[in-house]
Amino acid sequence: MQRPIRPDWLIRQANELAGAGRGAGQPRNANLRRAVSAAYYALFHEITLQVARHVVPEPPCTDEARHRFVRLIPHQGVKSVCAWVSGPDRPPPRVFDALMAVRDDTDLRDVAGTFVQLIEARHAADYDHLEPFTKPAVLTRVESAETAIRLLTSRKGTDTYMLFMAHLAATARIQG
Repeated sequence: MQRPIRPDWLIRQANELAGAGRGAGQPRNANLRRAVSAAYYALFHEITLQVARHVVPEPPCTDEARHRFVRLIPHQGVKSVCAWVSGPDRPPPRVFDALMAVRDDTDLRDVAGTFVQLIEARHAADYDHLEPFTKPAVLTRVESAETAIRLLTSRKGTDTYMLFMAHLAATARIQG
């Protein structure tokens, strides 16, 4: 198996591309855009890896089986669940009570809100030629991804974390 994608490496890459610790000066626009994308993917991969660990535990499953499961989780599905948790989108009636319980967990609500903000920023970075990117704003986005990863990890084992993981896992698409 190839080396897996590591969210901490993506955060490091995002900081490097955004010019963290390099003093004054604006990095190239392409580097700032790639930094936003790397920050988003760090959070996306951390979320999906935690979902896989929750749903496909070790043992009996291997890391390879978990990484295969991760590929089934769609970006848009994670965004939908996160939008329901962070608000203002109203969860569907069939999951309303459970997701409102997750929404009451301020840490998980912040994680969900950060995810929604980062996926929208990544879309702008990749497709909107007129969207401005500055070093301070991009470094703030990278920091928000790092914070969200820490918050998500800190909630492991709580009832709201398990509800969040279950709803994220439910977005997986198994196709033949």
